[in-house]
Amino acid sequence: MSRPKISIIGAGNVGANTALFLFLKDLGDIVLYDLKGDLAKGKALDIMHLASIWGTNSFVTGTGNIDDIAGSDLVVITAGKRRTADMTRDDLLSQNGEIITKIVDNIQQKSPNSFIVVVTNPLDAMAHLALEISNFEPSRVMGMSGVLDAGRLAHFIREKHRVATENILTTVLGGHGDSMVPVSSNSFIGGRPLKHILDPGEIEEVIERTRKAGGEIIQLMGTSSMYAPAAAVWKMAQAILHDEKTILPCSVYLQGEYKLSDVFLSVPVLLGKTGVEEIIELPLEKKELKALHKSADEVKELTRKLNIN
Repeated sequence: MSRPKISIIGAGNVGANTALFLFLKDLGDIVLYDLKGDLAKGKALDIMHLASIWGTNSFVTGTGNIDDIAGSDLVVITAGKRRTADMTRDDLLSQNGEIITKIVDNIQQKSPNSFIVVVTNPLDAMAHLALEISNFEPSRVMGMSGVLDAGRLAHFIREKHRVATENILTTVLGGHGDSMVPVSSNSFIGGRPLKHILDPGEIEEVIERTRKAGGEIIQLMGTSSMYAPAAAVWKMAQAILHDEKTILPCSVYLQGEYKLSDVFLSVPVLLGKTGVEEIIELPLEKKELKALHKSADEVKELTRKLNIN
């Protein structure tokens, strides 16, 4: 039986760590592509030196030739510019939009049967652009954000209430940014609602830290997060390639769910061999639904600037 082929576009911190996570989990054979071909080759070779030490049979191939992604089962897009102090949000949107357009055009031509997982920011708008350019079914194009944001919320809750991680269940909806909606009414510790364990001030604190988590990491180390996003991609990839039927929060194209349409937002979905197999609608409090719609408006404004119909 052939092994899945996974291509990662971009060999920066997130791309290289994604390759490492997928390799350590022996999920398939990996192509790590970057315009800087030697960088991709060097990082791939470094990872491959782990094989006999770790005991995995996956292969990682570094390349500067985009043709090497042909026949991929799943493609992860991490390539893109990072926002600098002199760059506006619109600058980032425009420049990464051009990058995503070129990448997805290549994916559509060389791996027309693949799934696409977008990591590049602004994530929800880039996922929408990827769907538009690829003309893939919406079930095959998704963004990574929700898994990462839910993981961050779980960590901040665990700092307040020390329990095993598997006892914490969190939900974060909406766009990947300050407008995200951490849903305390659907977050639990050992099956108990969060509000029964943490006081209102503590809940507000963990929610605010979740919204600002990305910025906090940049402030501390001068670059964006890399390990948790890579782990989030692995979680999604494994659910699809192993047909796990796992429920995960992912940025997906909404077509009436939560009374929202024509927008990518993070919501719980069932992931399996056909990609997004079901979008799950949670019962939300009025203020949570209102916040979700506000988040949708912000994402839609970004997509309008990309001239996405």
